[in-house]
Amino acid sequence: MLIGFEGTGWTGENDLRNYKGPKGGRSFVHMVICRSKSRLSKYIPGPNVGGTNCSKILDKALDYYFDNKDKIKNDKLSLVGYSRGAYLAMCFAKVLFTFNEEVFYMGLFDSVSRDVTINDSKRRAYGIPMNVRHCFHAYRSPTIGSRKWTMDYFGQKWESGEELKTKIELPGSHAAIGGFPNEAGPGDGPSHLQGDPNYINKFHPQKEATAWWEAGNYISKYAVHFDILHTSLVNGKPDGYLEDKSAWYKAQPPNIKPSDYWNGEYGKPKM
Repeated sequence: MLIGFEGTGWTGENDLRNYKGPKGGRSFVHMVICRSKSRLSKYIPGPNVGGTNCSKILDKALDYYFDNKDKIKNDKLSLVGYSRGAYLAMCFAKVLFTFNEEVFYMGLFDSVSRDVTINDSKRRAYGIPMNVRHCFHAYRSPTIGSRKWTMDYFGQKWESGEELKTKIELPGSHAAIGGFPNEAGPGDGPSHLQGDPNYINKFHPQKEATAWWEAGNYISKYAVHFDILHTSLVNGKPDGYLEDKSAWYKAQPPNIKPSDYWNGEYGKPKM
């Protein structure tokens, strides 16, 4: 069984697995659901901006799990989530811990803990619950400066207090790690030295493409290995991919014209 928790703002009641962002990006959570090998999979739309419906979303996911878990014997449970949806995936696992239920695999795309409604200590996660066997977290670097007000690194530790080793720090925006490179909102600007050298309030297109590819590859390669997904979330490396990791956090001017950047041609991921 596979359950995917979408990020904030994806509040539609229908399965939006084919949704595309304004510049063509696709949510990684949607893509995981689409490529799942599980006979049972569920896409959970994300919380509203205020997060006031987080408890209802958690209840909806729990109802789905307990209504269906006996339909397939010996099936392993996998969870994925993006942003606040990644936090809800951890809360979901926390509840299952109280029922002695195991989560085999958890893939987190840049988890944050911006929730104002889950106050029950039995439902509120404070890290990766101990009933999660395998967890992989792709998160944004503080050097880039994306979402500075929610840079809390939530999900970096197990609730036992140990540091989560299966993680990767990436040089892109919060949006890029969720599947939408170069689509960060106006209030999500980069730190001065990490922006596009031509337009310092915009994220560097090479770093966006690199973070997008690395996040999709990191989360999905283990899911493919564990026989959860049919195929990887990303194909060949995108144009502009930074092969040298030491260059991820350097403000290197891209060899492009400003018009290329605004037209979205440079660093555009191969979907």
